[in-house]
Amino acid sequence: MSGRRTSRGFTLIELLIAVTILGFISLAITETFTVLARSTDATSTRLIQSRGPKLVGVYWTPDVNTSEHVNPTGVVCGTSGTPLVTLAWTAPDQSSDVFEVSTWAKVTTGASTSLVRTQCTSDALGAPVMTTTVAPDIDAANTQVQCGDSVSLGPCASDSTPARLVLTLLTADGRSDANVGIRKVS
Repeated sequence: MSGRRTSRGFTLIELLIAVTILGFISLAITETFTVLARSTDATSTRLIQSRGPKLVGVYWTPDVNTSEHVNPTGVVCGTSGTPLVTLAWTAPDQSSDVFEVSTWAKVTTGASTSLVRTQCTSDALGAPVMTTTVAPDIDAANTQVQCGDSVSLGPCASDSTPARLVLTLLTADGRSDANVGIRKVS
């Protein structure tokens, strides 16, 4: 019994092998998280970009359908951005001298431009009731509104009543969408 030693612990070689294996496992886990983070960011960006064209129809169609006036002179809801078009209509529950107004504008913040819809009443143009970023990160130069009939389109004139309005939206990642609104009120 005295000739036999009991060893406790690891030898240096066993310890080096364990540390090497742990390093490979850590490297694989780190790479997995890096790839996951990159794909999450890319997916999030694509989701935000695709939201704009889909959300435009939620507001555009009802605004155009109920509009009685397009670009009424001197009427713009809110003060930020470059207005594309202003639509006005009389709500059934309001007096005839107060009307609803929605202004669609390109608003630039830093290096990004968004399509923003602002809604207010004609007696409080500087105090919007609702402001909605409809499409974040758009191509400002190629996002436009045109007015016309079933044959031709052009710029929307002041105090006009065109049959249809077309909002052409181009997102910063190159997605294009045309939203046609037909006025129901004559």
